[in-house]
Amino acid sequence: MADAEGLQRISAGTDRDKSRATIVEQNLSRMVDRGLATEEIKSALDRGKIDVESVRTAAMAAPEEMLGPAEAALRRLVEPPVLSLDVLGSARISVATLALAALRALPRHPVIAAIAVAFAVSVIWDGVTATWSQDARGAAATISLLIPVAMYFGLKAWNRSDEAAARRSHDEDVARLLAEWQQELLDKGVLPVLRALVNNRLPAPLRIVLNVVEAPALDRPTDATTITPTSSIRRFQEIAGRMHGGTVGIAGPRGVGKSTLIAHELNRDPAPVKLFVTAPVHYEARDFVLHLYACLCSAVIDLVCPRRTMADLRSAQRRLAASTAALAVLAATGAAAVWLTWPGRIFSLDLFGTTFHTGRSSTIALLFSAVVAVAALVMIPVLIAGLRRTRRRLLSQVSHPGLLTAIGLPARENLARIRFLQTTTSGWSGKLALPVNAEAGWTRTVQSAQRALTYPEIVAELRDFLASVVSAFRLFAPGCVVLIAVDELDKIESAELAQQFLNEIKGVFGVEGTRFWVSVSDDALAAYERRGTAVRDAFDSAFDEIVRVEHLKLADTLDLLRRRVVGVPEPFLDLVHCLSGGLARDVVRVARSMIGHGHPTNPPGLAAVCSALVEEDLRRVGHGLQVAAGRVPDTDDTTHYLRVIRSLRADPQELLDAARVLDGIAADTAVAELSALARQSAAFAYHDATLLELASVDLEAADAKAHLDLLADSRQALSAHPRLAVIMIDDFRTEFGLPPLG
Repeated sequence: MADAEGLQRISAGTDRDKSRATIVEQNLSRMVDRGLATEEIKSALDRGKIDVESVRTAAMAAPEEMLGPAEAALRRLVEPPVLSLDVLGSARISVATLALAALRALPRHPVIAAIAVAFAVSVIWDGVTATWSQDARGAAATISLLIPVAMYFGLKAWNRSDEAAARRSHDEDVARLLAEWQQELLDKGVLPVLRALVNNRLPAPLRIVLNVVEAPALDRPTDATTITPTSSIRRFQEIAGRMHGGTVGIAGPRGVGKSTLIAHELNRDPAPVKLFVTAPVHYEARDFVLHLYACLCSAVIDLVCPRRTMADLRSAQRRLAASTAALAVLAATGAAAVWLTWPGRIFSLDLFGTTFHTGRSSTIALLFSAVVAVAALVMIPVLIAGLRRTRRRLLSQVSHPGLLTAIGLPARENLARIRFLQTTTSGWSGKLALPVNAEAGWTRTVQSAQRALTYPEIVAELRDFLASVVSAFRLFAPGCVVLIAVDELDKIESAELAQQFLNEIKGVFGVEGTRFWVSVSDDALAAYERRGTAVRDAFDSAFDEIVRVEHLKLADTLDLLRRRVVGVPEPFLDLVHCLSGGLARDVVRVARSMIGHGHPTNPPGLAAVCSALVEEDLRRVGHGLQVAAGRVPDTDDTTHYLRVIRSLRADPQELLDAARVLDGIAADTAVAELSALARQSAAFAYHDATLLELASVDLEAADAKAHLDLLADSRQALSAHPRLAVIMIDDFRTEFGLPPLG
């Protein structure tokens, strides 16, 4: 947690432009020290006899590398809401609340307190010693003054207590945001940099063994802040940063990290309105566009004024309006008191010589009533001004007051219209009875039914609203854009359905100041790259650019793992790359499994770890192959195939023999499905056999490193192109002096 002085400085909100630098200066070095003190880093430093200060200096020389993954959390801290209105949820701006607040405020105003007590005693005494008709004038005038006075001071007291509560809530929010940023900075920024620095300084091990048994960073799921910047990712960042509108497609095989890339760039992008929506597997274009429209409205509402805050604000405004109406009644009462006490009216008095039975002059009573009534009339505008100031204060606590009217309220109305078929009834009725028997009343009823919008109307409305959102924000920040990411379009059942879906929703693309990022399949990329030919399709015409996200290369895998685990010899990391195929998600999974085989006192070597990982791979993939074989016609070849799959063991020679048998089944069987499955299984067994043989090769040699990507690439080709995978493995084995399968 931050020190009290720093927290107070942040809470005060002064020098907002400098607050980011101030927060970073106060916390970054502290977080680096905390990272160096963790058991993981400390033990690695001790084991390698590495100078702590050199690591600290190197880390502090790259602040942006540490700050980048936690940038979104830092923005939330630097730009917190002005003040939260949550306190209004429990407050009631009513006569009772204000009266109670007034009573608490009286000790600070002794003169007013004395006058109020005198008035109260006078009214009680008059009630005891006089008839109602004789003191009606004074009582009415007195009450018409006392209530506004009480409400005025009560309102001031309520404002002070409300502001204090809001300030406490605000300080708590700032403290929470600061703690969240510090933790995110440590976990996702500082520790990865420290791990990489320590790994680079560790001396070469005398033995290639795995003595690391813990890697906390591998136990956390891969998220948008821990992305590895590959060449394709850098190209996407360059294109996304250059374009201020249009549609960019992100292509690549499943699991390569398209969703992680989109989420990462959404966190980094400074666009005020950012959406992340998922395309449906079984799509309905109209429903999806409605969902997109609703998400946009919700995002605008949350940004301009959080939904709970808007509800509190509307409730407070309604209560203020009710108080104002009550004051109008009090004003009428005061005016009536003046009118009634005027000579010649209903309660006519002789101004001279006539007294009540209490012995007081009617002249004095008349003057007293008139003064009190006039004072009441003077208090009314003062109190109404106080209510208006209170309303302005409430509005000032909205994050963006100007945007509230421009797009916040329209967004709320649009969201309600999207979700509901409305039937609204509203009304007000009142009665004011004066001594002259005057009455007034008013009522109003509205009934409305919303018809369902057609799909073209939905698209047109969404485009118009997008344009209005962009225009409204550009008044405050010229050049800003709205960013919408559509994920998992590549998971729609077939390329034809995905193409049809894209063709139906692309009507919302192309709004000025709006950027769309869409994850698509490799089919979309192929179609886009065929542009300029006679055949054009939805993929070609919908995108301004398409970027392909590739699998990780060996250097990328090493960089990713060195930021997540300390002290693992490089050959083990090479093994992880070849077994995972460079798929980021599988890299982390295989590395986590590998660490589970480490031992601090009796560490296993590379061959033992490789055998254990291959055994797990055979068991997992073999189960999937057996399930797939269950959908193949039951023949003698199928039975033979299943027996071979069930007998697979982590032995290189047995796997090579099994690969030859499976290749024979693929060539001999008349069942096409079994032939394809057996060919795929043969390539899989061949790959794992090669990996086991590789464990006895010196992987530290530079020429050996140059070919490891070829084996990883063959792993990627196993399912879609098993023949190509076998050829790639043959080429790899030739480079290492191993005989091909033949």
